[in-house]
Amino acid sequence: RVVSVELTREATSIFLATHGARVIHFAVDDVPILSGAGRGVRGIKLDEKDEVLGAALMTRPSDCLRVQTSGDKT
Repeated sequence: RVVSVELTREATSIFLATHGARVIHFAVDDVPILSGAGRGVRGIKLDEKDEVLGAALMTRPSDCLRVQTSGDKT
């Protein structure tokens, strides 16, 4: 299932956050460029019951991602 599609024109890195409290951060340059219809890349491998909550693109080294739970924990 596709969760997010983003253009990375100026972005330098990507964050993905999952329901199971996992966050991954990687450089845009680490993502392989694929051609052809229906092609894509996997940003993170998930456990069977986990799901990606969202993705964020970062453009500056000073950018950060803050994840807050429903219990107000960060």
